Amino acid sequence: MQLPTTSLKPWLDAVASKTSTPGGGNVAAVLGAQASALISMVCQFSSGDRIDEPLIAGLDRTRDQFLTLADADSAAFDQLMLSYRVTKADPLRTKNLQQAITKAALIPLEIYELATKTGQLLLRIEPTSNPNLRSDTAMAAWIINTTLASAEINVLINLKEITDKQARADIEKRLKCAEELKPALLTLIDSLVQKIAS
Repeated sequence: MQLPTTSLKPWLDAVASKTSTPGGGNVAAVLGAQASALISMVCQFSSGDRIDEPLIAGLDRTRDQFLTLADADSAAFDQLMLSYRVTKADPLRTKNLQQAITKAALIPLEIYELATKTGQLLLRIEPTSNPNLRSDTAMAAWIINTTLASAEINVLINLKEITDKQARADIEKRLKCAEELKPALLTLIDSLVQKIAS
């Protein structure tokens, strides 16, 4: 199957254009969707107790969730820009702006959490996955790692503008969900690269 450039090129052109959206958060979510697709392919070429049809169906749903979050991220950022443009004389400006900033932080946080679950799944199934697809597995791990880093940046850029201390603390706590996953992904990547090179 050839790359569907008729549908992919307009999106890439939109990312490249002088517009705020689609931007980094959107790209992070699309990366997560691509990682999910690669993991699904690895599963379909593998067998074992940990790999079955429900798992693959779950990855299909995850891919769709990432794409939904991509659109949600763009919408949240567009709303944030509109909120900043409201005149400071508006008595509801501060409240609405804080709500928009919080939303702009929560969407990439959801991308981050979904990427965490996807990465944890990859670590779980890798021992029984098809060794002929080690390069694809390593790529999926790298992409998930990049998705995590990209989503986290988009959370942090908005987090510093949130004035509600409890909301900030809750978000910071949720960002810790991938603390153990990140080094585990790097370890997996190193292991797979060594096996591929040997």
